[in-house]
This record gives sequence, C-alpha cells and structure tokens, in this order.
Amino acid sequence: TAISQQYYPASIVHNTVVLGPCADVACRGISPGNTGGDVLVRNNILVGPGNTASIGVLSSASLPATVTADFNLFHGWGTRFQDAASGGGDVLADPQFADAAFHLATGSPAIDAGHWESPFDGEPMPNGGRATARGTFS
Repeated sequence: TAISQQYYPASIVHNTVVLGPCADVACRGISPGNTGGDVLVRNNILVGPGNTASIGVLSSASLPATVTADFNLFHGWGTRFQDAASGGGDVLADPQFADAAFHLATGSPAIDAGHWESPFDGEPMPNGGRATARGTFS
C-alpha cells in the first residue's frame, strides 16, 4: 500500500502514486486504516502495477469510514475502487509523465483537470480559475 491513512476525518489530495511490480498481486494505491471517520481522495494520480488483482482505492465494508474518491486519474489498476464511492470526475488514462520525477507532459489528461473547488490561487496566471492538474505537481 502506497498511502495508508490511519486518522480521520482526512483528505488525501494532490498526490502522485506510482507502484511498480508487486510481489503481492493485490497491490493497493490508497487504503484507509481501521479507525472511523470520513476520507476524501481527490485530485490524485494513481498509476498501478498493471496486474488485474491490483486496487487503486481500497476501503473495507467493515470499517466505519466513508471513503469518497473524485477527480483522480487512474492508470494500470485491475480495479479502481473497492468499498469506496466514486464522487465522479475520475479519469482512466495514461497520465503522460514528462520525466522520471513525474512532471506532467504537455497534453496530459491530468492538466486543467482538478476539482473546481480545489484552491488554485497559488498557481501561476493565467490559471483559468481552476486547479491546474491532478497529482503532486499541480
């Protein structure tokens, strides 16, 4: 598991998660722990290992947490969600990284694709009044 959240409520926002081959075929990108509360997973890029058993955002029906994921970009996952709700706006696409540091290339589907309520005031102008991108370098 790349990100495991243990304290709630929580927001997991603007992260880039890239998993290589996993020894455990059920690799997970983001997986809340075992305490209660709500978790929002938003504006992330999650690149999986390419196996069919991998899960992008994993919760558990037995947890008291409500996990909602929206405006994330998924690539290479067998399953995007398990026991987590999609709030909409998620994209299945290659993020088109420009380099090994995971900067986005021109034309990436993650550019100008952030949630409309996400802060954008720290972004260079012109920014279109919207969070520029999903992932870490947004």
